[in-house]
Amino acid sequence: MTNAGRIIISSVLAITSLACVTADSLEVPTSPPQATPLQQPTPHPRTTGYILGPEDGSKALSHIIKADPQLGSNRLGMGKLGLRAGGGIALHIHEGEDEILYVESGRGVGVVGNQQKEIVPGSMIYIPQGAWHRIGSTE
Repeated sequence: MTNAGRIIISSVLAITSLACVTADSLEVPTSPPQATPLQQPTPHPRTTGYILGPEDGSKALSHIIKADPQLGSNRLGMGKLGLRAGGGIALHIHEGEDEILYVESGRGVGVVGNQQKEIVPGSMIYIPQGAWHRIGSTE
């Protein structure tokens, strides 16, 4: 993901209901897979964790999803997104999740509830559950 002419934002979401994150459910195995003497069972990411590179993760529109239930995290979501100048994320709400957005590069405007403020590298936006919010890129 190139940074020129974009605002780059990291997002962390505390997952409780997945109302706005994903409509898919994750089936969790109730027991580990059976192993033959020469084969070890594949551990589930939920019990071992994982490490992703800068461009690794699930891609969804302008997002790279780094952690969510489909990748093995039921309680925390994390992603990275790049918005072109003039682009943005439409006004929306998460009914059951708090969210934190951190601006890595670029400039834009953040809106949470009735607050609107310019966002620059190092800006952080805390969005409590039930708060309407949006982001617009100006650079």
